[in-house]
Formats: sequence, structure tokens, C-alpha cells
Amino acid sequence: MAQILSSYREIAPFMRSLLIDGQGNFRTVLRTQLANVFMDLETCTSDKDIANTLKKESYNVVFIDSYSPASNPFDLPEVVRSYQPDSVIILLVDEDDIQSLKKGARSDIDGFLVRPFTRIDIRHILRKVMNVQLSSRRFDEYRLELNKNLGPSVNLAGAKESEKTSFYRDPLTGLYNRLSLLEDIEKPGEKALVLLNLDNFSQINLGYGFQFGDEILKAVGNYLLTMAPSNARTYRLPGDEFAIILNNPLPDQEAMLSSMLHSEVPRLNLMVLEIGVKIGCSIGYVRSSDKDIYRYANIALLESRSRGKGRVQQFSFELNFERKQKENIVWINRLKNAFEEGRIQPWYQPIMENATRQVRKFESLIRMLTRRGDVISPANFLKPAEMAGLLPLITGAVVEATLPLAKRHNLSFSINISDQDFRGLFLVDYLERKIEELELDPALITLEILEDPGSGFPEETAEQIRVLRNMGFKIALDDFGVSGSNFSRLNDYHPDYIKIDGRFVRGVASNKDNQRIVNMIQQLAHGIGAKTIAEFVANEQDFNFLIDLGVDYTQGHYVGAAAPFSIKDLNLA
Repeated sequence: MAQILSSYREIAPFMRSLLIDGQGNFRTVLRTQLANVFMDLETCTSDKDIANTLKKESYNVVFIDSYSPASNPFDLPEVVRSYQPDSVIILLVDEDDIQSLKKGARSDIDGFLVRPFTRIDIRHILRKVMNVQLSSRRFDEYRLELNKNLGPSVNLAGAKESEKTSFYRDPLTGLYNRLSLLEDIEKPGEKALVLLNLDNFSQINLGYGFQFGDEILKAVGNYLLTMAPSNARTYRLPGDEFAIILNNPLPDQEAMLSSMLHSEVPRLNLMVLEIGVKIGCSIGYVRSSDKDIYRYANIALLESRSRGKGRVQQFSFELNFERKQKENIVWINRLKNAFEEGRIQPWYQPIMENATRQVRKFESLIRMLTRRGDVISPANFLKPAEMAGLLPLITGAVVEATLPLAKRHNLSFSINISDQDFRGLFLVDYLERKIEELELDPALITLEILEDPGSGFPEETAEQIRVLRNMGFKIALDDFGVSGSNFSRLNDYHPDYIKIDGRFVRGVASNKDNQRIVNMIQQLAHGIGAKTIAEFVANEQDFNFLIDLGVDYTQGHYVGAAAPFSIKDLNLA
């Protein structure tokens, strides 16, 4: 296996790829993510460019974005095939865009790349490119051999059809895949759909490795296949999710099946490399003749997981996730329009140095403006943006606006960096290019690491932070004391600043528990040579207490609220 992976890495730089994309500002992030694997990557952005490019060059893989400039992107695979019959065609879609998945399944493509995606997902596509093209070459050799021995009248349509049907199978478990599920949902008649998601499966991959995790998935898939009733069909979906369709289900059959799976899956004796593993599951189920049955079951599963792991949830139209999904779609569309119209802007909140009572540092905080100029808080759109994989685009907007200010005024600014920024593996090159263009001292920029980045890829994240530190950027750990905070992050990231979370700062002057926590964080930070920043300081009493405790910086409404940048803010002291 290691030898095969090595060959992928060796061949990838020589594979030609084309991105057909029409998302405007979104193109930069998408292109950078793909270019980290496919180094020879070109981009088309108009109908005319598509035809001319396909005529002029040949490509191993063609990526078609569902937001492509063509009037109907699902007609593009046929156009690509007419010029590039041997290219592997991959459709890029949003995770919640079920209609694009259905339309794509009916078009002549070789696979999907579902946003938000990581470099690992792109590498999986690289494997598909290699396998499809190798398979195609073997088929061509087989056809030539038969034609030589038996004559050109030999009909090989069956071989091609067999090759095509494998497109509907999951290569790991042998179960039907999501494309097959989407097509089966379209068939008439009442069905019940059960979705099963394995709990804490990412921890198995992290603790034992992906090969170990694959064996668990195969074992669970085999169990589901063997116990499924006669009117059932079993599927493996992306990641650690499985599905079972019951055709013409018996009364309450889906409820009884869900209850049984919820009870029995944790009892399975899963043995891999002589290691026994117990794993729980969350389940969502629904009965319907509606073609939106997959969306309904997914809403039930999400609702199940939102209430805690290891739960079972039946779909109903009263579930909160139905409303939340609609709201997310609205906010994603509003966010995309705001980007295209230049209405995504950072505002800047002053950070006071307590020793001098001067403001020479600001945190850049994103805001969305309506067409009327009203300000929308990021609390409304950051979560939908995260679900759609758009956080790197927000980071880019902050960087583009903030770094020139730092250069112009010789001031320090903090910029929030999300897990998606690190997973995309474009951050180091992007920031290096920007500071070279501006001739900016990187020490003026503090990168605030949000929560627990790199939870899936901690080594890659730590390496990127190490490189950025060596380039001269300052590093801060945000919201310290909550969520993913742990002492290993201090060793891995060697922060220059630790930001004390606001829940411990509010009312600290009169809250003994918060005083002990803030004092502990303060001593810990100074013990490793880092400075502390107290967030959400709202009044003079808390400010004076933090000063007495030795906290280095203060941020919050007591110092100043976030606002468009103004040089007069420097006189706040």
C-alpha cells in the first residue's frame, strides 16, 4: 500500500488538470486547494474558454463546479467527453446540495468532490484518476488482444457496462454507494430509510490509523448486510455512515430495525489485529413515498446527534433541523452575494496594553453589510459558512483588508485562523506571498488559533504553525480554558499570547471561581513566556482586578467596540 501511495505522489505533479468554475471570489480558495495536489492546474471561467481550452490541451482530470459559468453545468460532462474522451470528470458540489448530487449521478462523470473537503479527499480523487485511467488502459489492451485473435466483430459492450456498474458500488465494503441510493430513492413506491452514523469513529482513525478504521467499516458493513431483512438494500455512504432502504415496509418495520441496530451495533465483537473495539451509533429514520426521503432521514440523524451520541430519532416536520437547514441555505446564499458585491468587511476591536494604557494592537473581526448598510453579526453566518467550507474565503477577506493597514500604520493586528484554513494547506504559501508583496514585517500580524485546529490532522497543523512562527508571525491561542484547550497545544504551538476566554473574565472582580481560573491561566502563560489577553472586559471593576493580577492586555467594550478602522482609536488611552 505504501508503495502505491508513493507512486501517486510521484505521478501527481505530472498530471494535467482543468477546473471549470464560475464562483468569482470563491475560485481562489478552491483553486489553491486543488493545486496542492494537482500542480499542473488550469482554470476556465466562461463558455468560450471551456471549448477553446478543451480543443487546445488534453487533461487527465477535469473538475466541474456546480456553480460553473455554463448555463447548465450538468451538460458539461458530455461536452468534455466530446473533446477529452479519456479524461476523468469530477463534479464539485455542496454537502447539502442533494439536487446537484442527483443530477450529477445521471450525467457522465466519474465521481464527486463534496464541499467542504480536505487534502485527504483530493488525494482520494487522485487515486480514482489513477485507477480509472489504469483500468481504461487495461481494457484497451484487452480489446486489442481480442480483436487480434478473434477479429473486430467481438462485442465488448458488456465489459464497459460492467465497468460502469462498479461506479455504483463502494470499493471498500462492496455495498451500494450514495449514487445508487439517490437513484433508488427516485423509484416509485413507499419506502423507509434508516441512516446510521458511527459515533467517535474519527478517534479510531486517529488512535489506530486509517487501515484499522477501514477494517471496522468493512465489519460493520458486513453485519448490516447479513442482518438486513429481505425487502432491504444496504449502502455505505461517505465517511462513517451507512443507509438501509426498506421497500414496501411492514408496519413499524423501520422503527424496529432502528431500535435493533441501536442496541446491537455496540455489542458487536469487532476484532482487528487482535484488538477488540466497541463502537456506538446514532440513527435517524423516516417512512415516506416522497423523493425528499433522504433529506428527511438526514435531518432526523442530525437531530439525533445534536441531542448527544448514541440516540435514535424519527423524522417529523417539527424537528429543529428542518428549520435550521433552510436558514443555513439562506445564509450561505446571502454570504455568497455579499462576497460578490464587496459587502464582507473586517471591523477592528482595539486591544490595550495594560502596562502603558496604549492601544497599538487590534483584532480583525468579520462583518457582513446589507445592501442598505446595516451590519450583520458573524454569529448569523459563520456556522453556515463553516458547513459550506467557506471559512478560508472569510480568512482571505480579512487578510486582504488587514495587512495593508498594518503596513500603512505600523500597527499590530490579530487575525482568526480556523481549522479549515489549516486543512486546506494553502495558508503558509498565501501569507508568505502577501507579506512579500507588501514588504510587511510579519511580526505585526498575530494569528489567533481558534479552538482545537487540526483535530483530524494535528501533525500537519503543528507543522504549518511552526513554519509560520519561523517566518515571523506571532501565534495566539484563542478562548483558552474551554472547548479544545489542552496543554499539548502549548507544547505544539509555542504561543506568544494566550487569550483568556470571556466566560471567565465577565464579573471576575466578584466571582471567586473565575478569579482562580484566570490566575491559573495567567501563571501558566507567564511560565511558558507567553503574554495574556483578557477578552470581553466590560467594566472598570473587572479591568482593575485584571491589572492587579498582572494580565498583559485588555480587550472588550471597556476599551472599545469593534468598528471600521480609524486612526483616532489610538488615542483611546
